[in-house]
Amino acid sequence: MREITIRLTDTDYAAAQKRAQGRGIEAYVIEMLQADLQAEDPDNFDHIFTPEYLEKLHAASAEARAGKTHTMEQVKAHLAAKREAWLAKNA
Repeated sequence: MREITIRLTDTDYAAAQKRAQGRGIEAYVIEMLQADLQAEDPDNFDHIFTPEYLEKLHAASAEARAGKTHTMEQVKAHLAAKREAWLAKNA
């Protein structure tokens, strides 16, 4: 058996803490890694689709079906504004 150290960002730690539901974050992360490493299908991404993430996908899908979409021009303008803000901040 080998021992390793894993460093989590504060965001990932908070997500693990929420998902661990009182079992302990270390135990949760170990179980999650072991399940992933022992999986028959290593390309199975089911663990990514948490209930919270699925809820966001369903909400986006419902908005799209309701016609609440953006034009390509709106998307380009939004991305251009984000780019300019990033360049100004990081110049």
